[in-house]
Amino acid sequence: MVYFRDQENTGELQDLVVKALSDLQENEYEERALAQEALDRVKANLNHLLEQEGRRRAGRVRGIRRWLPYAAAIIFACTLGAWFLMKSGEKIDEPNVVGSNILPGGNRATLTWADGSTIDLSETQSGIVVGKEITYVDGSDVLHVEAGKPESQSRSSDAEWLTLSTPRGGTYQVILPDGSQVWLNASTTLKYPSQFTGPERVVELTGEAYFSVTHIRGKANQQMVPFRVLSNGQTVEVLGTEFNISAYPDDIDTRTTLVSGSVQIMNSASKITHTLRPGDQSITHQQQTEVIQVDPSLAVAWKSGDIVLTNVALETIMQQISRWYDVEVEYAAVQPRSAEFFGTVSRMRELSAVLQAMESTGNVRFQRNNRTIIVNPKN
Repeated sequence: MVYFRDQENTGELQDLVVKALSDLQENEYEERALAQEALDRVKANLNHLLEQEGRRRAGRVRGIRRWLPYAAAIIFACTLGAWFLMKSGEKIDEPNVVGSNILPGGNRATLTWADGSTIDLSETQSGIVVGKEITYVDGSDVLHVEAGKPESQSRSSDAEWLTLSTPRGGTYQVILPDGSQVWLNASTTLKYPSQFTGPERVVELTGEAYFSVTHIRGKANQQMVPFRVLSNGQTVEVLGTEFNISAYPDDIDTRTTLVSGSVQIMNSASKITHTLRPGDQSITHQQQTEVIQVDPSLAVAWKSGDIVLTNVALETIMQQISRWYDVEVEYAAVQPRSAEFFGTVSRMRELSAVLQAMESTGNVRFQRNNRTIIVNPKN
């Protein structure tokens, strides 16, 4: 495995496995294509780990070097194993299902004006742009497209607070008046002004969102205008950066993960401030805030359409599934003693495929009764 840690040799690893698989199924073009796709993911994951190790070698965290060979082996084994499981579908039991297939969520959101009037935004659009007018990302006018709306929803020249809300099974993007972009995950609410005025930019978040904040200078003094996010138990202050906040009311902790730039986290109860650097994640619970190091790509996998299974608690995964697929989750009287999963699964797939992937790598089994998922230990 040390040999294959050399980035120049990962191609050789791929060639060896391709040959092994082609010997098994020489005449099956479709299976060979599926194998190639899986192996491409193996190579990408290996290269990602190698690049990550190189970046971190000069940084503060060096522990990754100790487990990199094992991580590479796990990625390789799990991806190869997933290919065999996929091609041996008769060996995998379908989750016990009552009811029709449950499809993943999509572009769904509601826009609310300060006077309480609302618009259900188009599901064929991915987001809105807030400027002199509110438009969809393709330039079409939200107010003109949505016919039959009361005149109270016509735009005012004065700044007013707007609210963008996604339901369970919904996601949407908003480009704010300053050009900052926010991607909302399911069951999320973002409150923001139609115009940013004054010495700071302030928004309020409930749920989970990914922020890409632009640098703005004040017209009068040319000083940087701070951007603040008020969320559950904390205030995040930035000038221009990318970060993810998960602040659901039913979660114990509020987690902020920094992708690039720098942010300051102030605990609302203790008033203690922490500064995050890329790769840092703050965990706020009441008066306590802890800062740990994580792989930021895992924390924002939802934005890329993935559900991360590796080293994620069963309850956390099921919460994500509940919000995205709009289902209820119940646990059997006997709880799984441990539930260690590996890999990622696309959240663009039907729910049954996600549950099947979890069953194939963990010691759980699922039953589904319409829109209720029952979690059982695997016998």
